[in-house]
Amino acid sequence: MSSFILPMPPSVNGLWANSRNGGRFRTQRYDSWIYEAGAEIMRQRPKKHVGPVILLYEVQEPSGKRKFDLGNREKALTDLLVSHGIIQADDNTVVREIKLKWAPDVEGVRVTVASIFNRVPDNTKDNAEAA
Repeated sequence: MSSFILPMPPSVNGLWANSRNGGRFRTQRYDSWIYEAGAEIMRQRPKKHVGPVILLYEVQEPSGKRKFDLGNREKALTDLLVSHGIIQADDNTVVREIKLKWAPDVEGVRVTVASIFNRVPDNTKDNAEAA
């Protein structure tokens, strides 16, 4: 298991913009966050996980009266973990569970990645003794 702190990601609503020719591109805000969060990953050097994982995102509690959607912060975080090799992919074979919660004691987002090991019992020792 590994935990590390990242800056607050932009909302999923602010990750992409439409171009005049009908295409889509990353926003400047998203690009800036990717750079800043990537620098934090390089600085903190979190463990890289192989195989299935559970992700916990503890997101800084919003201040003021404005309301925020907790789920809108997940996509950028998970994509960043994949792009930096912290997890292998973000599909159902790797990410088995995602937990999101507000955290008044966190500045930015505390990311915790826990590996799930599906271990098969090693019966070779028992079989060798029986022979």
